[in-house]
Amino acid sequence: MKIESVDIGKIVKEKVKEEKMSEAKFAKSIGLQRQNVKQTVFNKHGLDTDLLVRISEVLGHNFFQYFKCDEVCNAPHYIIEPKDVTFDITFRVGDEVKEGSFSLGKIEIK
Repeated sequence: MKIESVDIGKIVKEKVKEEKMSEAKFAKSIGLQRQNVKQTVFNKHGLDTDLLVRISEVLGHNFFQYFKCDEVCNAPHYIIEPKDVTFDITFRVGDEVKEGSFSLGKIEIK
Protein backbone atom coordinates (compact mmCIF):
# COMPACT_ATOMS: atom_id res chain seq x y z
CA MET A 1 0.00 0.00 0.00
CA LYS A 2 1.34 3.46 -0.88
CA ILE A 3 -0.02 6.67 0.62
CA GLU A 4 0.83 9.92 -1.13
CA SER A 5 2.81 12.50 0.83
CA VAL A 6 0.80 15.57 1.90
CA ASP A 7 2.06 18.96 3.12
CA ILE A 8 -0.76 19.27 5.64
CA GLY A 9 0.63 22.40 7.32
CA LYS A 10 0.39 24.29 4.03
CA ILE A 11 -3.18 23.06 3.48
CA VAL A 12 -4.18 24.17 7.01
CA LYS A 13 -2.59 27.60 6.44
CA GLU A 14 -4.55 28.02 3.18
CA LYS A 15 -7.82 27.06 4.94
CA VAL A 16 -7.18 29.55 7.79
CA LYS A 17 -6.60 32.26 5.17
CA GLU A 18 -9.71 31.18 3.24
CA GLU A 19 -11.77 31.45 6.45
CA LYS A 20 -10.32 34.96 7.02
CA MET A 21 -9.27 33.92 10.53
CA SER A 22 -6.35 35.74 12.12
CA GLU A 23 -3.32 33.69 13.13
CA ALA A 24 -3.83 34.87 16.72
CA LYS A 25 -7.45 33.68 16.85
CA PHE A 26 -6.57 30.39 15.15
CA ALA A 27 -3.66 29.76 17.51
CA LYS A 28 -5.74 30.48 20.59
CA SER A 29 -8.59 28.26 19.39
CA ILE A 30 -6.26 25.25 19.04
CA GLY A 31 -4.40 25.94 22.29
CA LEU A 32 -1.17 27.48 20.96
CA GLN A 33 0.57 30.81 21.36
CA ARG A 34 0.33 33.03 18.27
CA GLN A 35 4.11 33.13 17.91
CA ASN A 36 4.23 29.30 17.81
CA VAL A 37 1.53 28.63 15.21
CA LYS A 38 3.85 28.99 12.21
CA GLN A 39 6.52 26.61 13.44
CA THR A 40 4.06 24.18 15.05
CA VAL A 41 1.43 24.04 12.29
CA PHE A 42 1.92 26.06 9.11
CA ASN A 43 5.56 25.16 8.45
CA LYS A 44 5.16 21.48 9.37
CA HIS A 45 4.91 18.82 6.71
CA GLY A 46 3.24 16.41 9.17
CA LEU A 47 1.06 17.07 12.23
CA ASP A 48 0.15 15.08 15.35
CA THR A 49 -3.27 13.48 14.88
CA ASP A 50 -4.70 14.99 18.10
CA LEU A 51 -3.67 18.46 16.90
CA LEU A 52 -5.14 17.77 13.47
CA VAL A 53 -8.43 16.74 15.10
CA ARG A 54 -8.56 20.08 16.99
CA ILE A 55 -7.73 21.99 13.82
CA SER A 56 -10.43 20.10 11.89
CA GLU A 57 -13.00 20.93 14.58
CA VAL A 58 -12.03 24.62 14.74
CA LEU A 59 -12.10 25.10 10.97
CA GLY A 60 -15.04 22.77 10.34
CA HIS A 61 -13.01 20.87 7.75
CA ASN A 62 -11.86 17.24 7.66
CA PHE A 63 -8.13 17.48 7.00
CA PHE A 64 -7.77 13.70 7.24
CA GLN A 65 -9.40 13.39 3.80
CA TYR A 66 -6.11 14.38 2.17
CA PHE A 67 -4.46 11.14 3.30
CA LYS A 68 -5.62 8.50 0.83
CA CYS A 69 -3.95 5.38 -0.47
CA ASP A 70 -3.61 4.68 -4.18
CA GLU A 71 -5.05 1.16 -4.04
CA VAL A 72 -7.85 -0.68 -2.30
CA CYS A 73 -6.75 -0.40 1.32
CA ASN A 74 -8.79 -3.24 2.74
CA ALA A 75 -7.89 -5.89 0.20
CA PRO A 76 -5.48 -8.65 1.27
CA HIS A 77 -3.84 -6.52 3.95
CA TYR A 78 -6.51 -7.18 6.56
CA ILE A 79 -7.99 -10.33 8.07
CA ILE A 80 -11.64 -10.74 7.16
CA GLU A 81 -13.58 -12.83 9.64
CA PRO A 82 -16.61 -14.74 8.36
CA LYS A 83 -19.95 -13.33 9.56
CA ASP A 84 -23.29 -15.03 10.13
CA VAL A 85 -25.64 -13.84 7.39
CA THR A 86 -29.38 -14.17 7.97
CA PHE A 87 -32.38 -12.67 6.22
CA ASP A 88 -35.75 -11.83 7.73
CA ILE A 89 -38.46 -11.68 5.10
CA THR A 90 -42.13 -10.86 4.87
CA PHE A 91 -44.08 -12.09 1.85
CA ARG A 92 -47.65 -12.51 0.69
CA VAL A 93 -49.21 -15.81 -0.37
CA GLY A 94 -52.62 -15.02 -1.76
CA ASP A 95 -54.27 -12.91 0.93
CA GLU A 96 -52.01 -14.22 3.69
CA VAL A 97 -48.92 -12.42 4.89
CA LYS A 98 -46.12 -14.77 5.86
CA GLU A 99 -42.92 -14.03 7.73
CA GLY A 100 -39.80 -16.10 7.76
CA SER A 101 -36.06 -16.07 7.93
CA PHE A 102 -33.21 -18.03 6.51
CA SER A 103 -29.49 -18.18 7.05
CA LEU A 104 -26.59 -18.44 4.66
CA GLY A 105 -24.32 -19.40 7.54
CA LYS A 106 -20.86 -17.90 8.02
CA ILE A 107 -19.49 -16.22 4.91
CA GLU A 108 -16.73 -13.71 4.18
CA ILE A 109 -18.01 -10.25 3.34
CA LYS A 110 -15.54 -8.08 1.46
